[in-house]
Amino acid sequence: MVNKKTKKITLTALMITLIFIGTFSIRFPNPTTGGYFHIGDSMIFTSVIILGKRNGSIAGALGGALADLLCGATIWIIPTLFIKFIMAWIMASIIDKNFS
Repeated sequence: MVNKKTKKITLTALMITLIFIGTFSIRFPNPTTGGYFHIGDSMIFTSVIILGKRNGSIAGALGGALADLLCGATIWIIPTLFIKFIMAWIMASIIDKNFS
């Protein structure tokens, strides 16, 4: 018997990891802004589809913030938490409205 709560926590942790990898390791520098493009946002959208509104948004926020922490952009950790959470929440709301 599989515990549903354990499965949800495990999938959330897996998506945090995939978002972190997509943000941290696969990036394309943008010389104009000093920032970078990454595929982490697509992983956030995937997490919302797989995990739903709450856990998908949490995974997006934590995965993005973890990437900021480990790449040395500590000033962006708190803004990233809010921005990625809101981004994922909006996407989940659009999915709920249009496909439910």
